[in-house]
Amino acid sequence: MKTPLDVSLAPMLQPIAAPAAELDRLGDEIAELSAHLDAATARLLDLIRDFDARGKAEAEETTRRHRNRALPVYHDEDGMVIIRARLEPEAGAVVVQALASAREALQQRARRKDAGGGSAGPRLMDGSAGPRWIS
Repeated sequence: MKTPLDVSLAPMLQPIAAPAAELDRLGDEIAELSAHLDAATARLLDLIRDFDARGKAEAEETTRRHRNRALPVYHDEDGMVIIRARLEPEAGAVVVQALASAREALQQRARRKDAGGGSAGPRLMDGSAGPRWIS
């Protein structure tokens, strides 16, 4: 009858393969693993190059957009204010919202004046003579 110790020792008591054949088999496995590792390394390097190229392209696009942004404000012949803008989407959204809020505030002020019978003429912001008018 075999004891548990005999069963656990059984694999160690099997005949050992010829050392040269075992070394050849191990050499083949190492070569196969090395080929897989080389392929994985090459793929990883390709991914890194692609990532770097995309990052560089995005950085160049951001730089180009930053360089091309502008917000010139000037007056034409009859004194009208002209605003031109080339802004990044986020900054443009802020400007559009600010203009909409200012327009709404001016419209509310005009409605209050119409309803209250207040002065329809322009007023100076600081009470002195000067070009800064509010309506």
